[in-house]
Amino acid sequence: MLASIKCNNDIKGIIVAGDLTQNSRIYDEFSWYNNALSIKNKVTGEVVDMSAYVYDGIGNHDKAEPTFMQKTACFFKTVECVNPEVIQNTLSSRVRLTPVLYREGIHYAWKWDDVVFVQLNLFPGDSNDNYGLSPQNSLTYLRNLLNNRVDKNKDRIVLIHHYGFDPFSQTYWSDSQRKEYWNLIADYNVMGILTGHSHNNTGYTFYNAFTRPSGYTKGPASIASFVCGGACLGYYLDITIDGNTMHVRQRDNNGTPKKAVLVDNGVIYYR
Repeated sequence: MLASIKCNNDIKGIIVAGDLTQNSRIYDEFSWYNNALSIKNKVTGEVVDMSAYVYDGIGNHDKAEPTFMQKTACFFKTVECVNPEVIQNTLSSRVRLTPVLYREGIHYAWKWDDVVFVQLNLFPGDSNDNYGLSPQNSLTYLRNLLNNRVDKNKDRIVLIHHYGFDPFSQTYWSDSQRKEYWNLIADYNVMGILTGHSHNNTGYTFYNAFTRPSGYTKGPASIASFVCGGACLGYYLDITIDGNTMHVRQRDNNGTPKKAVLVDNGVIYYR
């Protein structure tokens, strides 16, 4: 993926929807992740840092709270160290190639051409998830962004967060939280939502619509949502936006194209 960016100026960057680690261990897991954001020139041996092209957020595995022994391991800087604050601070302080449009804490937004991308990290909410993890007021952040930096009549939006709308992900946040989210975004031109958490292998259905809640009339019938991929298994999504059309192609670890979905003015077409 990083090599593709070096070879193709049309590629804007890489979006990661959380779970950069398995257990928030900074001296092995997070170090592996950071090392993976560089590429080595096979001819010259030069190592090029590509982290400025990566627009990442945190998932539930990046928020693991340390035990006493794991805190002690941090003091001695051994691999057992668990420190979610280091992960969060690294992401919050990273300077990316595209300037930030609006930031509050770990949440941030940017524009690629005329599309607003919003990194909401764990999930859009102001109360904890069903397992006690805080979304860090991401819904309030999104409301502030939409009210102050987004033109409802012109701007197209792509939202990113870890928990999605597949059956597995929905057990991690509540129906009422999703309804609050819907009420906030329904009147905006949301082209799609990119999520993580559920990371099956290539060939599975990566499209899960955010369906308008029962009894609600506000907004479209549904908003397209896609599970970004799974780095452990090596697959990812290749996304192109042209006007009100978004083409989403799943690729495996060799870059071989698999299933594809086309979203044209909110209408879904499978390929």
